[in-house]
Amino acid sequence: MWAAWPWQKLQARVALLQETPTEKIPAVLFAAGHFSPTHRGHVLMMHQAEERLLRLGYEVIGAFMSPSHDLSVLEDAHARGAPELRCDFRIKLAELSTAEDSLVAVSSWEAKQSKKSTDHQVATALFEAVNDAYGALFEDECIRVFCVCGCDHMARYHLSRGLGGDYLGVVVVPRDQTEEILLERAASLIFVAEPAQGDAAALSSTKVREAILNGDKEYVKRAMSTSASRCLLQPTLKELQEMRIDFENLHIINPALDIIAQDGAWPLAKLSKRLAELEKEDHPAVVLVSGSMSPAHQGFFDVMKQAKERLERAGYKVIGAFLSPQNATGAATEMRSAAGSEQETALSTGFRLKSTRLAASDDDFVSLGAWEASVMGRVPSPQEVMVQLMTAITQAFPQMMECLHIFYACGPGQSARRGLNSSLNMSDRGVVIVPCENEDCYLLEKPAHLFFIAEPRSGEANIVMSAKIRAAVQTCNGSYFRSVCHPAVSRFLLSPTGEEQATMKADFEYLLPVAASRITDSTVLAEAREKFKIVLSAWAGPPGMIAIEDVARVLEVLDPTWTNSELNTFTSGAFGAVGKAGQISSDDLVDWMFNK
Repeated sequence: MWAAWPWQKLQARVALLQETPTEKIPAVLFAAGHFSPTHRGHVLMMHQAEERLLRLGYEVIGAFMSPSHDLSVLEDAHARGAPELRCDFRIKLAELSTAEDSLVAVSSWEAKQSKKSTDHQVATALFEAVNDAYGALFEDECIRVFCVCGCDHMARYHLSRGLGGDYLGVVVVPRDQTEEILLERAASLIFVAEPAQGDAAALSSTKVREAILNGDKEYVKRAMSTSASRCLLQPTLKELQEMRIDFENLHIINPALDIIAQDGAWPLAKLSKRLAELEKEDHPAVVLVSGSMSPAHQGFFDVMKQAKERLERAGYKVIGAFLSPQNATGAATEMRSAAGSEQETALSTGFRLKSTRLAASDDDFVSLGAWEASVMGRVPSPQEVMVQLMTAITQAFPQMMECLHIFYACGPGQSARRGLNSSLNMSDRGVVIVPCENEDCYLLEKPAHLFFIAEPRSGEANIVMSAKIRAAVQTCNGSYFRSVCHPAVSRFLLSPTGEEQATMKADFEYLLPVAASRITDSTVLAEAREKFKIVLSAWAGPPGMIAIEDVARVLEVLDPTWTNSELNTFTSGAFGAVGKAGQISSDDLVDWMFNK
């Protein structure tokens, strides 16, 4: 999709040089960084470097923004809480930012490597590529390559000694005159450009992200090109579908708010039914289970079950439970706590909310709480989530003010990660630790301080189960995730509707790479449809009708992972074209399959 080194702009400059030959030394620039997102200062920096090299006798024939590998962004997200913006999103915004610039293009070489690259590796790759493509045009000189960076980048990546060799150099562009005094070292090809002028010197990606979070659209428009700011502030439907995860991580869209607008932050309908059953002497309690839920599965319900049993043995009356998916930042951290998932792509908030909603859809005890997922710019603490739930319940049912208890239920691993290995020291809020079988748990109960240890549950830690589910979906191993997921979640994961696939395109491209690469050419699809009609019609025989029970056989051949119960349920209710005799025409069946 993206070119490693797009040469169009460079080619135009080389063509002009051929018309008016020069004795100057040809040079190409690159700037490496996250570009999360690209702003005007990044582009201006390249022109400041060009001006310095022109005064030194170089002819700059091209320049490239080089967005870093996703792993670098992931490290920054861990260290500083910066949002995880995927390389395709960062490259897209960089291209929009440089579309009208005659010098600067965008390279995907660094971002698309199998691992992180150093500035020296990027410089070497560009040196080889540009000299292979255009070196022959400059008989007396090879094309030099310069890394353009700010003072912070130079210090962080130890570029004060240059990149080594006679053909690789560095041009430092200070933000303003107040930054440290830098000395040029011509022998090492280290040069210092003039600082950027005006407001551009103060621009930063961090400030752009803060402006987005604070709703300061005017700053975003000033800081970015017209096309790039339009993409951020008014994305098209296609852009939203293709880069939904990134728009969520930047807090431009918030799917949790849609759920809250419809159901409320903490839906209380299921809980209210049990309030009427309370006796005066009962001690009502509500269980809260939070987590990445990437996706939701039976393990979360098992935690609730064991926590409920422990609390009831302690004398509480558990009247409800809530699954609370974490927000994007918290969920990504939690998901990658599983061994082997450290570099895995995080699922979108919308995807995780959808799977959780489906998992709790027909449970008369468990509800989806969307408040935690709706919080932007920070990760809410467990205590804060519990306070929000307590407030929602007591405001709706004031009689619960003096007697309700909220318990946060989780495994030992999550309790350690979230700082819940001891009592909260609150009279109305507590913790229930639910270990897995064969999992070490050395915590001691303190019932008087509302700190309980439940009986072990079967299975593995929730983050481990979620990781296995994602792996099973990617390999189309339906037997595993169907054994640990609600049937509606299984259907969502393996056979999403067209609307679900379009809405959460990036998630399904990651989870279902085979399905994502299926044929989309309308002519090819139409030809395949007609051929399949001929084959199925011949199999059905005259008059081309198929009994509903035989439809299950067809589906089973096409997808062996279907279980008998799923096939029976599906075939009995899926086809509106089934006649009174319990048959469907083979052509209608093929049309349904291709339109699914």
